[in-house]
Amino acid sequence: MNLDPYGNCLSSCAPKQYYDSLTRLCINCSTQCYSCSGPLSTDCLSCQPPLQLYQGSCITNCPFGYYATSTFYCQPCSSNCADCSVTSTNCTVCNEGALLISGSCSVSCGSGKYLDTVTQVCFDCHASCLNCSGPTPS
Repeated sequence: MNLDPYGNCLSSCAPKQYYDSLTRLCINCSTQCYSCSGPLSTDCLSCQPPLQLYQGSCITNCPFGYYATSTFYCQPCSSNCADCSVTSTNCTVCNEGALLISGSCSVSCGSGKYLDTVTQVCFDCHASCLNCSGPTPS
């Protein structure tokens, strides 16, 4: 059982509070946290939307190499992606030496595609071409 600040027994602490075993009281979390394990802004266990939980802190946007889940947690991108969005495998930026092809990273563009050397992104060849080095039919 936990005690509220008035000495009443509680079965658990309210949202935005944690149980302090030293004082045996429910104490408010940092204002950034929805649930927490301690008083610091780095003790968050969950965040109030739209903030995202990243390494115990509530932040506005996940850092490079992480994506925001629908449950407001920052999760790492797969090892194929340098950065991603929506899922760990939906790449938006590839690791060095890999090419971005329809949300995936690959070492080559593959048949029916060409590499845009400026953006380092693969695009479909013109409809009349089986293979190509650019977007035009020539």
